[in-house]
Parts: sequence; C-alpha cells; structure tokens
Amino acid sequence: MEDGIGEECGICGVRLKDSGADRKIVPVSLITMNYVQNSRGQKSSGIVVYNPLKPEDTFNRETMIRYKGLGMVSEVFMFSQQAKMRSIIEDCQGIAGVGHDRYSTSGKGRCDFLATSDSAEDETQPFLRRHARPEKRMALSYNGNMANYEAMCNAMKRRGYS
Repeated sequence: MEDGIGEECGICGVRLKDSGADRKIVPVSLITMNYVQNSRGQKSSGIVVYNPLKPEDTFNRETMIRYKGLGMVSEVFMFSQQAKMRSIIEDCQGIAGVGHDRYSTSGKGRCDFLATSDSAEDETQPFLRRHARPEKRMALSYNGNMANYEAMCNAMKRRGYS
C-alpha cells in the first residue's frame, strides 16, 4: 500500500431512489461528499445535477445544472457565506448528480470539445457537454489523465459532438 494521498482526484455521485423526495438532498449530498474527499483535490471543485423537466415546464430551462469553481470545496461552495451557499443549493436541485474535486497533475491544450466560455475554469470538472443529438446532454468526471485526449476529441467532433 502506498503512503500518502498521492495525485488523484475525488469523484462522487448520488441518485434519489424516491423521485418525490426533497431535491435539495442531491446538491447537499454532493457538496458534503466533495468536502469529505477534499484532500483528494484542492485545486477545483464542481457538481452537475440532473433535474428533469416536469409536464408543466415550458422547456425553457436546462435539465443539467452545473456549479464549479477554482479552489477548495469550502471556497467554491461559499461555506463562509451562508446566503450564497443556500442559493447554490436552491439553484442546483435535482434527482441525481456527480461531483468532482481536482488535484491537477496536468492540463494544457484542449480541442473544441472542451472549449467553454469560462476559460479560467475550462479544466474544472464535471464537464457538461451536448450530445450528438441536440436535445441530450452529458456530464463527465474522470480521475487521471487521458493519454489519447486529442485523438478522442477529434473522433468525437467527427461524430457530431460539440
């Protein structure tokens, strides 16, 4: 067994069994799990929550909600500012989600697949991207480095992913 924590990220996920349960449980659980595994990654933290549309929804909102930032979990999720933290939880309600804490071991060039408008946080996970079919989206977190990153990006772009 290796001594010390090393250079791995932390990944977590949660799904409600009861779709009628309070949807605030998902972001609270993800933030708590990210906090518990914060020693696994202190460079950035984020969550993506799935909140499906209800019949009365007008399809004018996204079903995948992301909140992420640079820094330790307590900084990203505003533990010192209770009103802001409550706002994050309120905005990120859902029935399932993934979380990620990053300990950066690499990160340089990227192709268009990962290009986002928030350039300082391009490599902060979970990533949230459109599927080849426009009505679908996907969230992705991974631990480690992708040796064939550029080739994978180009292959996905050829298949219609953006």
